[in-house]
Amino acid sequence: MVRSFHLLWLSMLAAIALPAMAPGAESQTTPDAHAQHDGVTLDAYSRNGQITFCLNAENDVKIASEYGVEFKVPQGEAKLWNEKLPKVVAGSEPYFALPVRIDLKTRGVSHERQVSIGLGVCVSTKYCTPVTFQITVPTKAAAGETAVCAK
Repeated sequence: MVRSFHLLWLSMLAAIALPAMAPGAESQTTPDAHAQHDGVTLDAYSRNGQITFCLNAENDVKIASEYGVEFKVPQGEAKLWNEKLPKVVAGSEPYFALPVRIDLKTRGVSHERQVSIGLGVCVSTKYCTPVTFQITVPTKAAAGETAVCAK
C-alpha cells in the first residue's frame, strides 16, 4: 500500500516536472527593461558585457528591416558602449523575421544606460510609421542567465 502510494506520488511529480524539462521548453528570464508601443514589444537584458534587445510584434504588425533599427544614446554616454553609436541595424528583406534579437556590447563597469531606439512599424503591409522607444536599462550583473527572445 505504501509502495503504491509512493509510485503514484512519483508519477504525479514527473507529470508536473517533465513538461518544463521537455526539449524546446525555455525558462523565462525577466527582462531588465520592458516597453510596448503600437503593437511592438521591446525587452532589454543586460548580461555579460552586452545588452540584448528583443523586439517582437503583434499579429499583423511587422518591423521594417530596410528602414532598420536605430540605437542612439545621450551625448556623453557613448563611452559606456563598445559600439559606434548611433548605430543602425538593417536587413535586405522588407521585414525582419520575428523576434528580432540585437546585441550591443558595453564597455567598462556596469552602469545604468539610457537608449533611444527608432524603427519602422508596418501594419498589414498597408502603411508604415516610425516608432521610438526611450528606455533605461538598469545595472544588472547576471552572469549565468542567458537572454532569450521568445515569440
